[in-house]
Amino acid sequence: MNCVSKKRFNVQLKQSISFSDDNEEVVEIKSSAEKPGRPPRALKIRRLQELNKNLPMIEESSSQSQQRIELNLSTLVRFGPLYDTDIPFHQSASKKQAWQHLLGTTPQENESEVFSTYIAAVRRVQEEAREAYDDDLVEVKRSDFRLIMVLDGCFFLQLALCILGGPEPLGYPQNHVIFGIRELKNSIKIWSRSMFFVGNQIPVVVLQELMKQSFFQNVLKNGTWDPPPPPASWSKRVLYEQLVLPSLGQKMTRFNSLFRGLPFCGERNMPSARRIATDAHHRPCDVIQAIRNLVLGPEPERDESDDDDDFDLEANGWNTSSAVDDQRRILKATKLRQKGIKIKQIISKDGRNAGSRGIYFKESFFGACLYLAPIKVTVDTEIILQALKSYEIDQPSIRKHQREVCSYIRFMSEIIRTPKDVQLLAKEGVILGTQQNRDKLPGILRRLGCEDVTKHLYFVKLQISDYSGPEWQGRLKKLLSVVVFLTLVQTVYAILNYHRPSSKNGN
Repeated sequence: MNCVSKKRFNVQLKQSISFSDDNEEVVEIKSSAEKPGRPPRALKIRRLQELNKNLPMIEESSSQSQQRIELNLSTLVRFGPLYDTDIPFHQSASKKQAWQHLLGTTPQENESEVFSTYIAAVRRVQEEAREAYDDDLVEVKRSDFRLIMVLDGCFFLQLALCILGGPEPLGYPQNHVIFGIRELKNSIKIWSRSMFFVGNQIPVVVLQELMKQSFFQNVLKNGTWDPPPPPASWSKRVLYEQLVLPSLGQKMTRFNSLFRGLPFCGERNMPSARRIATDAHHRPCDVIQAIRNLVLGPEPERDESDDDDDFDLEANGWNTSSAVDDQRRILKATKLRQKGIKIKQIISKDGRNAGSRGIYFKESFFGACLYLAPIKVTVDTEIILQALKSYEIDQPSIRKHQREVCSYIRFMSEIIRTPKDVQLLAKEGVILGTQQNRDKLPGILRRLGCEDVTKHLYFVKLQISDYSGPEWQGRLKKLLSVVVFLTLVQTVYAILNYHRPSSKNGN
């Protein structure tokens, strides 16, 4: 199979680091045949096909005015072999500096020994890592591929751990030019864009293998790695659950056993380290896919009778086109409240995150309620949603009617249109975060402009549109109408009887 690109990625190390590989043949990084017993990996790490169209537009606030900045590759830190050409000097220097810091923490070993240890770690998962990338990757030597995984993976992990636990456990001073607290806070958006940009990824299997090495194990020992307090941002939750939690091992298992009964701290809500580390069948290939799984929530349990819904939806005009779906555009939150439809946060019985797949509409004797999954708005919410949108559009295995995140964005954009809608949903615990971040959500959803709709959310919209109030209200209205009519008849009869002359006066 011919590769689209024939470029090779070369990373310059310090002259003191030397590495030789007996196997220097050029190989294609492509999706190999599925092995027996392994489920197919439908979602791959892919390079955006149309960069100019899919690059996110992020609105930045300044003291003078609102300015829109188009993201391009020159502002991204490159991770992995997909965007490997023309790497800016400062990015290469930052990766080298992070690697030298790692080497400086292991003075008892020389550089070549440490480097060989990390190369050997990547070698153990090399085939699975290559399978995580799509077919149209690049032609690269096996040794070059391992080198990219080591340098970029270690830099990625240091950024992730610094975001979760600060620079102290990593051994960096608080005023470090990259990993300092103030510097990281000021540049958190650029790091988020880089770490969650589509195709700019290191496979999770590589990151988890690198986390087992001595440097990162010492970082975990030197810091306090409690789960991000719920509700945490999507990015922090995924970085913690995919990178930190599997490495904590028995420590996290004991934590779960102690706090199992507390809300949001149960064993079901926080996946155990053992399950995340060993359940390779459900392990996402990259952090973007992990965030997508978190936003969507678990797959709903389907019965055989659920297949009948397809016919009903199509009979009611279900279509993936936004032009058709506009006929079913639902009211915003404040209007739904006026219509008698309450909006509440989904509270899962088992404590797990319901996600967008858990959204449902329920009628009762006293009214109706729309249940929504909580969403915490942070500084990187728009970046994450834009990345997920591009991710679904760029994945050939995700068809138009299967773009669940895009459908979720469209659904929420119809409900959340004004600050009053945000205020209403914030009181119900659906929208979380600081008021400054919450107020940006209507603009974020409007700018993303998704048009796709899935059958699940279309069915919910159909239920909302067809709702006309509880049944007892209709019966009560009919009863009141009858009562009013009978009262009117009685009144008229009484008036006529009063003015009718009596028989005695007539004589």
